[in-house]
Amino acid sequence: MVWILAAAGAVGSVAAQLAKAHGCRVIGSAGSDEKVTYLKDVLGLDAAFNWRDGLDRPLSEFAPEGIDVYFGSVGGDHLKAALTHLRRLGRVALCGAIAGYDGQPPAAPDSLFNATTKDINLRGFLAGTFADRLPEARKHLAELWRSGDLNLDLARYEGLESAPQAIVDMLSGRTTGKCVVTLG
Repeated sequence: MVWILAAAGAVGSVAAQLAKAHGCRVIGSAGSDEKVTYLKDVLGLDAAFNWRDGLDRPLSEFAPEGIDVYFGSVGGDHLKAALTHLRRLGRVALCGAIAGYDGQPPAAPDSLFNATTKDINLRGFLAGTFADRLPEARKHLAELWRSGDLNLDLARYEGLESAPQAIVDMLSGRTTGKCVVTLG
């Protein structure tokens, strides 16, 4: 079982669809009921929930035996919940920490010791870390796009003057997919 955070966003939606395309059962979380519907009806995830309603109950319900992989871009309470619900030998991919973008970085969760007791692999990464695999990734993503197994939603904003609102909307969770500002 894979849990993808911010699963309606640009990165999370692709991660969720890649996991599905490779045969994984996927739980997505998002910050609104509309996005939860999008995750289930448009992206076809196995389960989805609104994190604003809590984390532990839906994770216990949708993954009663635990999760195997956590793809996180939020940090804070979400990472704490993941460490609690990960199974032994679980894997964590950390690609961001949105919870700390507007202030002090979130403190390490008090459940961090679970990484030791459950022998969990935590790995942070930046996209450029795997730049050598870009041709392979492009080919694979293009194949998924052509087959209809990859949906790329765009939140479009027109003109440079709309860029500040686009950033505010994206960071506050008002968009799905990639946020794009078109110039000219």
